[in-house]
Amino acid sequence: MTELLDAEQMAELMKAEQDKLIEGAHVEMDLKLKQASDLSKAYASDPELWKLDNLISIATKNLFQRLTSDIALQATFTASVQGMIRELSEANDTPLIRRYIEVVAVCWFRYQVAQGGYPGVQHEMNWAVYKVLDFWDRHLAAVQGQYLKALDALARAKRLPLPVFQVNIADKQQVNVGLVSKATKGKAP
Repeated sequence: MTELLDAEQMAELMKAEQDKLIEGAHVEMDLKLKQASDLSKAYASDPELWKLDNLISIATKNLFQRLTSDIALQATFTASVQGMIRELSEANDTPLIRRYIEVVAVCWFRYQVAQGGYPGVQHEMNWAVYKVLDFWDRHLAAVQGQYLKALDALARAKRLPLPVFQVNIADKQQVNVGLVSKATKGKAP
């Protein structure tokens, strides 16, 4: 009979632990729902608030953390991306151009990582090695395509003409203000 009581007591203890875990999960979910609601209200009340969030930086940091848990190596990755950003940036870049530059830098980094992971051709080509190489070939092509598309988008954005507006000064003097597109003569931007 004592074994039966011990089993019943054990079942009650397990049920109590499960109830505690479920209650903790409910509390955590309620907290996350409140945070999400508060964020939604903040974004709704201030339309410019989104500009403070740099989702590219957040995604890049997550990428680095998925690649390695080594903090020093993550710092090296960050320095590489920041170096590429500095290389592509100009003093008069608009916020939109800066975002394009960040995307290009991250795509460049992902391409470098993909190239570093490529296993290369091996002496014995069996079915498994062929499948691995096929995967890496497709992966490299996709990452390279993303990088080239990001470069193309940056180049297109840099060629966009700035808005031209007209200023009338006193007795019918008219001044047109703005920049002409950087496209070469005879070609549309």
